[in-house]
Amino acid sequence: MSWSFWKPRMASELSAFARPMKGKGGDMTRRKPLIDKEGEVRELTLEDLKAFHPIQELAPPSLLKKLGVRGPQKAPTKEQINIRLSKSVLESFRATGNGWQTRIDEALKDWLKAHKPA
Repeated sequence: MSWSFWKPRMASELSAFARPMKGKGGDMTRRKPLIDKEGEVRELTLEDLKAFHPIQELAPPSLLKKLGVRGPQKAPTKEQINIRLSKSVLESFRATGNGWQTRIDEALKDWLKAHKPA
């Protein structure tokens, strides 16, 4: 197998999302690495955050089209409402952890099976 077609590339060409480096040595020589010698990610600084770019500037259109798109719902759409519940009921359901609103919905459905709304 011949590697004659292969040529070294500049760092800015290695990734679809890479930005060209500025000036000699680029900005990368002035920034601290994000990962330390043990492989742990360090805390980001304000300077790090300022260097980030919005995904809309970097990602290909095909990826942008998929981001934020939700698939079809498996069950009928629920309706968002405001409801006042007693503090003890609310605390009891919240104490059950994530999904407490769904459990309230299930409890009300069970109640409707045994009772007729007025």
